[in-house]
Amino acid sequence: MKKSFNRILLLLILLFCSNLAIAQQDAGQPGEFLRYGVNARALGMGRAFTAVTDNANAVYWNPGGLYDLVRDGLSLSLMYSKMYESTNYNFAAVALPLELLVSADVNSGFGGEMKKWNLGLGYLGLTSDGFEMRDRFNQTSGESFSDAQTALFFTVTRAFTLRNHRFGLGVNYKLLTHKMFDQKANTAAIDVGIKYQPPVTWLVLAANLQNINSPDFHFAQGGADQIPHSVRLGLALLPETGQKILDSFLFSFDFMAVPPGKRTPDWFAGVEYDLSSIVANLPVKLRFGLNSRESYTFGINLDLPNNAFFTSANQVLPKLDWAYLPNQNLLGNMAERFSMDFSYTPFTCERWYKRGLQKMDDKQYLLAKEDLTRAISAKNPNRLGYPESAMLRLGDLEVFSARDKFAGLKAAAKYYRRVPESGSAKGEIDADRNHLSYLNFLQGLFLEKKYEDIIRYTTKDVIWTNHKTRKDEDKIVAAFRSWAYYFLNDKQKTMASLNSVSGYPLGDFLLGLLRLEDGKFQEAGDLFQKIVDTGSAGIPENIYVTPFRDHLILDDAQFLLAYAGVKLAEQKQAGLTEQNLLEFGEIQRFYPLSDMNHYLQDSGRFEEIIATIENNDNNMQKIDRIFENYLNTLHQGFVSGSSLIANLR
Repeated sequence: MKKSFNRILLLLILLFCSNLAIAQQDAGQPGEFLRYGVNARALGMGRAFTAVTDNANAVYWNPGGLYDLVRDGLSLSLMYSKMYESTNYNFAAVALPLELLVSADVNSGFGGEMKKWNLGLGYLGLTSDGFEMRDRFNQTSGESFSDAQTALFFTVTRAFTLRNHRFGLGVNYKLLTHKMFDQKANTAAIDVGIKYQPPVTWLVLAANLQNINSPDFHFAQGGADQIPHSVRLGLALLPETGQKILDSFLFSFDFMAVPPGKRTPDWFAGVEYDLSSIVANLPVKLRFGLNSRESYTFGINLDLPNNAFFTSANQVLPKLDWAYLPNQNLLGNMAERFSMDFSYTPFTCERWYKRGLQKMDDKQYLLAKEDLTRAISAKNPNRLGYPESAMLRLGDLEVFSARDKFAGLKAAAKYYRRVPESGSAKGEIDADRNHLSYLNFLQGLFLEKKYEDIIRYTTKDVIWTNHKTRKDEDKIVAAFRSWAYYFLNDKQKTMASLNSVSGYPLGDFLLGLLRLEDGKFQEAGDLFQKIVDTGSAGIPENIYVTPFRDHLILDDAQFLLAYAGVKLAEQKQAGLTEQNLLEFGEIQRFYPLSDMNHYLQDSGRFEEIIATIENNDNNMQKIDRIFENYLNTLHQGFVSGSSLIANLR
């Protein structure tokens, strides 16, 4: 009896010391080994990982984080920590997206439902071996004992999508075992986690409710330990500034809203930075963290699968992570953690690209953005030209999903500029869509007033993957080039470029302006009359950066037609006629809601024109001033409609 008592007493002392060394602030609560933390990436980021975790590590940090596992495919995570004496702290987890087992063509029924589910399995253990047994006189008995605390994680996660909101709901069933000498106790704990992606890509929210059933350890010889429940909240921020150096940051924050037991709430903060934004093809990430437990943490990652030098072998190379926790080094070398993450996916860039296109056509823009991003970074080496085309589609998404198309065009530029201008040497993909991206890119350059770049990009034979555009025959491209020359005040090249735009309203409109500026009023009037006679707006829906807020060119053409008639009458000294007045009146009659009619109605400009013509006033200064105001606005370049009207007023 005394021998057993001595053994138990010694075990309790050892357990107390281990808990004190590992987590001084945690007071050795039951199940404390569940809170030491796993994975060097998470620890290097100060343990702020609830909203970041997205691979097999999610079985520990947040079971809801497995919802997007299909991005990496089958995931394996390993961590080994050598502590003091013969004590080890180890973690291993594997996670499988069931979509890997379902045909890509199956999107409904049981197979379609399976694609939304992911499974995980994990092991966590704190073991100490080889402790000598001693009697009451401190003599060895020749026996030894061990202490082992283990947890088996069984994780199930389902992905949900509601419009452009996406989230994962996951549940952990943890089978906990504590074996101490000849005593053994088992219990089960349940975690519930959620990871939520709102309709923006720069924010992620998460929560993990741990040990919600507050399980008890019951030992055969008496005694019970209850593991307290806790609630952890997290968020992650991924900047989207359009600047690669800034957008390579990842910020994360966690808060222990309901701490286990009677502890004070803990907070955690971390940051990760991808050095490849500074040095191309450098697969290194740096990490730093602060929290209420440690003074600081830091870590480093070697992302071999995403290194361009190992593209052919990226399916078998691991991500290597190392972290340092300075307040954890009282015993052994537990201050350092090393872990490895492996992943494998049969899914190619082509698969993600085509799925992203389908969601884009269904106007599920956030989901499309996720799949197209996967196409760019997919590990499977069957690349062809899909990553480049996916980058162009991401730019298109910025335009499609933006309420303010001009803001969308500016945001799209960060994607368009990342595609090599020389084009893809591995195959042509989606020439029609690439042509649309090309036009968006040109319009973005107009907004930035980079007219020299527009000319360069509209004369080069190849830009990005070949979009099969004959730049001297494509009316829109030639018109853009002509307007760029016009804004650079190069009339000779403007005229030369307009030779290939004859009959296209946007080109004829510019040619008419040039004729007005040169005093060739008859030729100008004929051109504007030709546009008016078409009875068509003449501007495609995907062309936004025109001087016409209402996407209508007819009202502007009617105004300049009327002005050309007035100037022609003045030139011939024939005097103004009722016909001149009627031509101005056509604007109000046929285009009452147009931007041009608003312009003429504001500040009584239309009344000034009427009075001038009715009085047969040969002093044309009032009408000339109205025309010059309009012309000066055009010379400022292609602007948004609201800016144009403000300038005109």
